[in-house]
Amino acid sequence: MKGVILHDSIGHPFENWFPWLAKRLTDEGWTFRVPQFPTPEGQNKDNWLKHMDEQVGSFIDEETVLIGHSGGALLLLNYLNITQQKLAGSVFVSTPFGPSNVQEFAHLDTTFLETDFNWEHIQKQAGKIALFHGDDDPVAPVQQSYDVSKHLGTDVTIVTNGGHLNSRAGYDTFPQLYGWIKKNFNNE
Repeated sequence: MKGVILHDSIGHPFENWFPWLAKRLTDEGWTFRVPQFPTPEGQNKDNWLKHMDEQVGSFIDEETVLIGHSGGALLLLNYLNITQQKLAGSVFVSTPFGPSNVQEFAHLDTTFLETDFNWEHIQKQAGKIALFHGDDDPVAPVQQSYDVSKHLGTDVTIVTNGGHLNSRAGYDTFPQLYGWIKKNFNNE
């Protein structure tokens, strides 16, 4: 199996639970990539999609699980909206599907939301789908993940006191996400 983690706005590959999850699964035989996207300068949908294609486009196939955190989850939605590549799975963490509660992030996500999403196509390409969201997320209100879940026909795993599911909220590890991956891809 293969995995790709798409980092968040004003983020990078070496923060939050990203290195922990990549190492844990790599130790179990997975191949992992965590690309770096330009942010905040150069952060927009078209530029991030271009960088994604350049860095991991040829790596992604039907054995790949894409995991997006916050702005990376929006990138994942936009990727699924245009790709013809079917995935093994898609994981959306703290998805800001609407106005952010934090002004410095609000303008960065705008172009990612200016999309006519083809939800049927997204579901066909996504593989197994999971959504995780903190019940007290200070950046993206939890209702935004519920809105995405309705379009994707799946549930949201609510993490009590999870905040934005990042290091600031104590998430340098993410056992719930690891458990979901092991449950769904253990024998593949």
